[in-house]
Amino acid sequence: MTLYIVPELRVPNGEIVNVIGKEDEPVGFMSIMFSKEDEKMYVHGCLKERGVEVEFLDVIGPYVKGLSKSLNIKEVSTYVCVGGEEKDLFKSKDDKSGELGPRR
Repeated sequence: MTLYIVPELRVPNGEIVNVIGKEDEPVGFMSIMFSKEDEKMYVHGCLKERGVEVEFLDVIGPYVKGLSKSLNIKEVSTYVCVGGEEKDLFKSKDDKSGELGPRR
């Protein structure tokens, strides 16, 4: 299934985006808070069902990496869950390094 990101709320220090699937139904969300001064970012993502786990991680991972790079963020702390189980956002078959700096 093709997933895409739709902004829900954007403020100077962060944003909330919905992850949309078939028939324009939300299948998950991601909230991001950041401090440009401290060069830190906090990401919380949640996907309702496990059926589109790979697609979910493939969509939000590059989004977080691109945002952190554009904001010159050095430290990214993440908590991403899929069907209630925690997943590593930066562990990907396509990206061997996953380097962004320290993660918790």
